[in-house]
Amino acid sequence: MTLKQIVDAAKFWLGQVSEKPGVDPKDEQTERLCECANAAIEEIAAEYIPLVDTARAEAKYGKFPLSDLPRRAVAVRQVKKDGKAVAFRCLRTHCEVAENGKLDVEYVYAPRRAEWDDECEVAPSVAVKTVAFGALAEYCAIEGIPDLAEDFGDRFRRDMRAAARVRREVRVPRRMWL
Repeated sequence: MTLKQIVDAAKFWLGQVSEKPGVDPKDEQTERLCECANAAIEEIAAEYIPLVDTARAEAKYGKFPLSDLPRRAVAVRQVKKDGKAVAFRCLRTHCEVAENGKLDVEYVYAPRRAEWDDECEVAPSVAVKTVAFGALAEYCAIEGIPDLAEDFGDRFRRDMRAAARVRREVRVPRRMWL
């Protein structure tokens, strides 16, 4: 999903359907909705469904800088060397590890700020409508429309709980004949 799709959906829910698809990004309301959509994307990643990636980093002298990872790391979940877990301690700028050399690092990262035609970094289970609800909750709160802000906020939280719910395969135990 792109930021343009989120803003179009938000304008639809506000009742402002335009004749042609795609809104002019220079409009003041559109720019504010873009800011609110980016805030909703950050909230989704921070509160509901974290974005996780695995990258290779090289540790020297028992540490590696977090800036070596391809995305802005928020937290390190796991560090492995040759498939075996390595003890680590993560600080603000770097991670201290018990091993040196090439390591596989699984980490949670913050989404990058989306521009007009950019793909937004959200989990695949999150719909455009859901992000639009989050953006509209923020937008209506800024514009001083508390009733709509609360309504869109409730819709956003309900959709996010459904999207974040872990779907597990149901297994029925095997039955034995007596």
